[in-house]
Amino acid sequence: MNFSFILINSFFYTTFEYYEPRNICDQKYIRKMAIQKDLLNRFSMAMFKIASALKKGMEDSCEKYGDLSVKEVVILNYIGDQQSCKMSDISESQSAPVSTVTSIVDRLVEKGYLTRYHSSEDRRVVLVTLGTKGKETYEGCIDKKQNYATVSLSQFEDADQIKLVDMLEKLAITHEEK
Repeated sequence: MNFSFILINSFFYTTFEYYEPRNICDQKYIRKMAIQKDLLNRFSMAMFKIASALKKGMEDSCEKYGDLSVKEVVILNYIGDQQSCKMSDISESQSAPVSTVTSIVDRLVEKGYLTRYHSSEDRRVVLVTLGTKGKETYEGCIDKKQNYATVSLSQFEDADQIKLVDMLEKLAITHEEK
């Protein structure tokens, strides 16, 4: 019996119930499970490292601008991407209650990052857009994102870059809240 077989058996014994392979098909299945487990571990570690790098980048951006939290930077980026939007749009994009988003937007308006104005179509609707300070911050964040993407994608050949982006988009879709 080889070492990987013992490890797989110990995995099945501790996680499920003990399973003794009876024929060649069972052994192939167990090898396949070991490969899948290794692949899952590699995937998890890679995603953890990517998430950690992105989090560090976000924290560095917050530190660079001094008086912003991660949530504030995320909201600034969303508003910058949209040009202008309603509080309900921001709330929906962040999966947060409107009251929470309103308090964050209030702070960003006080700090000069955002401005509020009434819609020309419906005066009851209040829209939010980037202020002067917000535009500078947003442009800095865009530069940082583009730099991160350039460095990341430069590790791959052109065809692999397209495949990677396609796969990441597919992965993002599978994790979108419905």
